[in-house]
Parts: sequence; C-alpha cells; structure tokens
Amino acid sequence: MITAHSLTLARSGRSIVDDVSLRLEPGRVSAIIGPNGAGKSTLLKMLTGELAPSAGTVAYGDQPIGRWTPRALARRRAVLPQSAALAFSFTVHEIVRMGAVASGLPSADGIANDALARVGLSGFGGRLYQYLSGGEQQRVQFARALAQVPRPVRDGTPRFLFLDEPTSSLDLRHQIGVLDVAKRFARDGGGVVAVLHDLNLVAEFADTVFVLDGGRLVAAGPPVHALSDGVVADVYGVHGTVCRLPAAGMPFVLPQARTS
Repeated sequence: MITAHSLTLARSGRSIVDDVSLRLEPGRVSAIIGPNGAGKSTLLKMLTGELAPSAGTVAYGDQPIGRWTPRALARRRAVLPQSAALAFSFTVHEIVRMGAVASGLPSADGIANDALARVGLSGFGGRLYQYLSGGEQQRVQFARALAQVPRPVRDGTPRFLFLDEPTSSLDLRHQIGVLDVAKRFARDGGGVVAVLHDLNLVAEFADTVFVLDGGRLVAAGPPVHALSDGVVADVYGVHGTVCRLPAAGMPFVLPQARTS
C-alpha cells in the first residue's frame, strides 16, 4: 500500500498541489483526473519519488519514500511518463530491456520479449525507436514499465505501475488494450495509478477515482460516485453530460456542443 499525507508542492508562492491525502491499494486501478493544470502529473511525480514535496509525506508500506534507495524503489514501482525523449538511437528491444534489467530479475531478454508481446509489439524488437509512430512509441514505453515490474506481486509484496496519460497517443483499440493490460496487472495483485483524461475510460477501467481541481482533491471514490453531474460541472465547467448504463449503473459522459 502507498499512502500520501497532506502533500503540498509550491512554486513561486503558488501551490501546484495543495494538501492532498490519499491511499493507493494493490489490486485496484486508481485514476487521477481533473482539468489541465490541476496538478495531476505533479502529484504523480511526488507519489513516485521524482519530486520532493514542499510539505507532507509519501510512504511505501510503513517506510517513507525517502528511505528507499533508487534501486529498491525501481523494483517496487515503474513509471510511464507523459513523454520520453531519447538522445541516442536505440532499438525497441534495447529500450524495453532497460526496464527488465532494472527489475533485478534474471532473463532480461525473455522479460523484454514478454512485455512486448503483452502490448502487441511482438516482432518490433529490432526496429529503431525513432522511426516508430507516436502510438507505437507509447506502447514501447509501456512495455518498458511492464518489464521493470513483470510480476505484480514479488516476494509477497505488491508492485505498482504509475501511468501518466498512457492512452494519449493511441487509437481506440490500443487505448482499451493498454488499460486491459493495466487492469489485469491490478487483478493479479499489483497496483495501478493512471492519470487519464477520457472519463469514459475512467468509468470502465478505474476502481477508484481521485478528482483534482486547482491542486486540491475535491472528490474521491468509485466512478459511479466520483463521476457525477455535479463533479463534472464544478471541475470541468460542463453541465448535463453524465448518464448511466441501465445494466450496471456505470456512468458515461456524452459531450454535447454548446452554443450561446
């Protein structure tokens, strides 16, 4: 379990994340949503240890994140950033293998090949990364993260995937495919934390939703409660768009053109 207490990050006198407390549990997909500039990616970076908060704490289990060595932390969680710039020419297999090596497990080549297969990129290992499409590059980076934590539970301890807009460059089929893989990772005992913008994907795949607005946590809970007309109206400024599927009560958002 990962717990965050009163996380705050201030820059130039402005709070980007303001007094956010939450708990991330294994076996669940947790989605972080909110409008542009809400502080979602900044919060994710504090949860992964990339950024140190101005105030507040993050703990993995009962140990503060600052006490973990980089190597130990890399074996507890993997991160898919919004974008990844490479300074050198690498093949797809080389990039994914970096994640496998960071896992500390033997058979890095086999782990890398398995991760590529899970994201539908078998046979891409010898291709140069810079010549792939944006969506293919996104899936390569996702495979790298999977290779870093190939076992959702290792030595009795759950691993976590942190995904920052993992579907941003993907077509509909691959959006669903990536989140399916993430969902299975959680169902097998790991934890998944994803920053997402598509509220319908959030409704389908998330178990818990954390809603940020202006750096503050304004709502949290299962999609059926967190994705309400009131929350969407208050946070996004869009009214009357949330409906319910009759079978399961699952919310879905139907954007409608507005004219003045």
